[in-house]
Amino acid sequence: MTVFSRDMSNNMIPTIQPGELDPFTNLTRLILQQNNISALGTNLFQHQTSLQELDLRQNSISEVQAGAFNNLGSVIRIYLQDNQIVFLPTFPSLGSLNVLNLQNNKIENIGQECFANLPNLGSLNFNGNNLACDCNVYSSLVAVINALSQGRAAVCVSPPRVASVEFYPGGSYEDQPVQDFTCCMYSEPTRDTLFALITSSE
Repeated sequence: MTVFSRDMSNNMIPTIQPGELDPFTNLTRLILQQNNISALGTNLFQHQTSLQELDLRQNSISEVQAGAFNNLGSVIRIYLQDNQIVFLPTFPSLGSLNVLNLQNNKIENIGQECFANLPNLGSLNFNGNNLACDCNVYSSLVAVINALSQGRAAVCVSPPRVASVEFYPGGSYEDQPVQDFTCCMYSEPTRDTLFALITSSE
């Protein structure tokens, strides 16, 4: 018997192991809400190429690895609200994605051009996060500004100069100077640099 919908909500699932979902290749709807899932690994849903709805709301997800949503070219709706996500990596090409709910997480930062591969995104809910708004956050949100609304707005929490700035059509971001959304260029110190710093302080 072919299964097209699988509801595994309210099962206290702590994790999804690599390959655990591989047999379910015909799924169009996967409901995993209200579990204890803490992380989404790379290629976790790689064989769910027919999936149209992925519901992961109300878990304990704090880590989303790059490529977690690879191969979900048919997905229309992804629900990730009410989790603990701090960093949101850039989404892969999801040409059918229309609804993305990220409300009530702890998102501080996002990947470069985070939503650039979501050409049909029509509804984005970013309300209730902890955005540290730099130039990348600015450009990523402006690129999908029409998917946001006042009730689903992305709101900057820091730095102080842009705190409370809201992103949605007609939001206060339009009145904020773009140069206030700065990006700091940072590179890891090399071993030689660290050695020089140590020896200079002796």
